[in-house]
Amino acid sequence: MGFEPIKGSDFDRCKTQMKLNFEGTEISFYPDVLVARTNKKNSRKIGALNLRYSKSAKLPEATARYQSALMFGVLRDHPFEPEATPEQALCQTLDGFNGKVYCAPTNSIYLYNEMQAACAGIALQWANIRGAIL
Repeated sequence: MGFEPIKGSDFDRCKTQMKLNFEGTEISFYPDVLVARTNKKNSRKIGALNLRYSKSAKLPEATARYQSALMFGVLRDHPFEPEATPEQALCQTLDGFNGKVYCAPTNSIYLYNEMQAACAGIALQWANIRGAIL
């Protein structure tokens, strides 16, 4: 069974970690690899790659798609390269267990907004959770 290859032509280890605030919930964003390509119009496209590995099970497809969507949304809102444009196909999650690459889906912005809304709900309820550290 063949799998799609990792997309992109330029790969560089990510050296930058971003702390984001999603509606009151702090999120760390630290992709494993920054990915880029230059299209035929000489425009730079960027993305990121996260490597996920489990010894005993494949990564659930929904989890991988959410993770890739998160990378696309973050790069859209906070580009690592201001003159580059994020591209969904370059925002990828690699499941090391089965070797499958999951690109950001076509509904990435919807999923990204859903993640922000979930974080807002967490932030609102955090003080009501017994044992939560404030």
